[in-house]
Amino acid sequence: NIVGNELNTLFNETHIALNASRMQGSSGLNMRFFEVPASGTLFLTDNAPELTEHFKPDTDLVLFKDTDELQTKLKWLLNQPDLISFIAETGHKLILDNHQYSEIAKLFTAQFLDINNSRSNQ
Repeated sequence: NIVGNELNTLFNETHIALNASRMQGSSGLNMRFFEVPASGTLFLTDNAPELTEHFKPDTDLVLFKDTDELQTKLKWLLNQPDLISFIAETGHKLILDNHQYSEIAKLFTAQFLDINNSRSNQ
């Protein structure tokens, strides 16, 4: 297990971070989808239904659908260091501009209050 400052250092020294956590048919985004691009690292990940609500594939991060496509995209990226830098920078800017913890906390609080108010009015 790598956590805290050690994990941040690893992300900062890595050019591509691989994520393969989706179970077929699952949904939802964990914080990894936001934390890796926030570190300035290109995020190569399996897909989630909600992902395109927050990110543009091949602009802010890179998606793969299976192990064959993972291998193809990883080879493609490793042969294009300028593209790795471009996507990593674009994802980083997206997070800084739109998805900082303070903004996410406001969104979650507003959603919680909406749910709570709708239950109170029933």
